[in-house]
Amino acid sequence: MEETASFANFNKRYFDSLVLTVNALQYLTDTKYLYFDNGIVTLAKPFEYNKKMGSRANKIFKASANTARLLNERTDKLYLNLRVEL
Repeated sequence: MEETASFANFNKRYFDSLVLTVNALQYLTDTKYLYFDNGIVTLAKPFEYNKKMGSRANKIFKASANTARLLNERTDKLYLNLRVEL
């Protein structure tokens, strides 16, 4: 049920986390974990999970492959399916 709720209110969650996302992208670019190439964000070096990061980080780390696969869709299709209002 939690997973369905995450998609049902995706537009609100998208805008609520937009500032945090931009800040994270800037930080990860500054620390050389990712870079931008023609508007595409590319991972420069892999993230290493450490047990000291906690169980929430472990869940995020495990879900990252599926999330990346989902985000490989064309932007217009992704925004339409998630009902993001621009």
